[in-house]
Parts: sequence; C-alpha cells; structure tokens
Amino acid sequence: MGLQKRPGASVMKTKAVADVVFCFDCTGSMKPVIDNVKAYVNKFVEGLNADQSTIIDWRMRAMGYGDLEKGEEPQNKNEFVSDVASFQSQVAGIRMCDGGDAPESTLDAIIVAAKSSQWRRAHKIVVVFTDAPAKDLHSSTKSTFAINNLDELKQDLAENHIKLFLWGAVDEKYAALKQVPKSEITEMSHPHEELSSGASMAKLLELMGKTVTATIGSEVL
Repeated sequence: MGLQKRPGASVMKTKAVADVVFCFDCTGSMKPVIDNVKAYVNKFVEGLNADQSTIIDWRMRAMGYGDLEKGEEPQNKNEFVSDVASFQSQVAGIRMCDGGDAPESTLDAIIVAAKSSQWRRAHKIVVVFTDAPAKDLHSSTKSTFAINNLDELKQDLAENHIKLFLWGAVDEKYAALKQVPKSEITEMSHPHEELSSGASMAKLLELMGKTVTATIGSEVL
C-alpha cells in the first residue's frame, strides 16, 4: 500500500484495509434514516480515523432493498468508492419503494451484499438499517446464491469472514444472526423513532467506525 503521511504527523504505514456495504431498507418509513446516514456518514469516517496510530484504507458503497415478493429487486449497481461525497451521492440515489406488508427481504439483501460485492483482500463489512422484521429467504435468492435458509446464511457469513452490523426491529431472525462471529446486532422496540434522530445517528455512526477500527486493527485476514 506504500506509505502515507498526514499533515503534522510522522510517516505511518497503512495497517488495515476495509470494504463496507451499507444496506438500506428503502421502504417509505425509512427515508429519515437514510437521510441521516447521508448527512452524518462523515462521523463514521471520523470513527475509523480516531486511532491516530493507524490508517484505515476504506471503501464504501450503498444499496437499497424492499420486498422481493413485491418485485422490488435489490438496488445493487453501485460500486465501491473511497470518498464521502461519492458515497453520499449513492445514498441520495436510492429509490424509495412500497414494501407491501411489514416484513422485508433483509436476509436476501445481506446475501446479495455479501456474495456480489467486488471485495478486495480486505476486512469485509455489511451494515444494515431497517425498521421491519425479516421475511424468509426468497426463492430467487436461493436459486441464485445456493443459500437455502438462515442457518446456511450464518455459516456462509462466518466462513467468508463477513462482519455484520444490523440495526432493526425485534425479530427472531435478527436475534439468530448474533451467532455470526464479530456481528453487532441491535434489536429495537421502536427502530424508526430511534434511528430517525440525527444526533443519535451521528453518535451511532462514529461509534461504529471506532468499533470497526478496534476490531480489525489487530485481526489477521
């Protein structure tokens, strides 16, 4: 990776490489949450850089998802970018969808993010924001990715060293994902209200950045 130098600092070697996919439930009620991530994603980057003894070589990309049973395919065309403005542009381009009934295709979105991202040799991180419980896996996901149930999803995430951060509704499927190594699953009784606060989102993103750095700083790929 070569040597990088920050103003006023001694030369330091890049210690870790991280690729991050943000997956947004893009049903209508989630718009304030998506807007907050767009507005405060710089706090996530600040968290990544909080440890002055290291440099994180990061890339991010954004994808949206809704309800596959309603024909709402994951919005998965964005490539990884390495600057905040480009990522914010991706977030701004996410199309809101209807979603139909309350549960959404969150598990399918996690699989799409994990299996279709053009990962580097990096720490691979999937971040999910949703205010809905999860549907069972859709038939199209099963046929495309050969993952047939929640247990197989957990195994695949573990075997491929995908670190999962999820903020969502109280749901037994999300609770089961806590078994994935290095996962950070937060179930909330009122996720829409808790995630719609700009101040809360800013703190959450900064803490997540610090957690990522602390987790990967000493971890071997």
